Amino acid sequence: MLVANGFKTAAYCELLFEPQCPHDKPCDGGAQVRRCLTNITSGKMYPVQQGDLAFIALDVEDKNDLGNTDAAVKLIMDAVNAIPAPLRPVIYTDRGQWNSITGSSTAFSSNLLWLAGNMPTLTLTPSFDGWTTSTLLGKLYEQNVSLAGISPVDFDVFDPSLFQ
Repeated sequence: MLVANGFKTAAYCELLFEPQCPHDKPCDGGAQVRRCLTNITSGKMYPVQQGDLAFIALDVEDKNDLGNTDAAVKLIMDAVNAIPAPLRPVIYTDRGQWNSITGSSTAFSSNLLWLAGNMPTLTLTPSFDGWTTSTLLGKLYEQNVSLAGISPVDFDVFDPSLFQ
């Protein structure tokens, strides 16, 4: 009902790296984003139209079994490029996982960052891999809480300007 009343929402797409992808589906980043958008807009859970989305978050946290960081960067770049305009790609990750998956790539520093990891404020000190406080969209505030009998739920804090 929030979307029907003019509020924006966001999509969350977990990127999978080999061998985590289902064997009957392509594992490239673009195909994963297209599957995610199809699932979101098809009504399998709560149907949302693309125009109702403020951004699409790409979760870059899982183990990189591609064998090299260049292949992981390509998969992430393909995912970023598959996000249809005017939607904005947002990278959801933390320092440790980002560095291990991408080899500390700065190729995505122009994209907004949603930081996985409990932090008290919306600041990024020190900056990492090109991201600074000015590119920090949001952060995990508290995880594994219960909300209205649903558990576990993560609470996140975002810069509200992206949802206007």
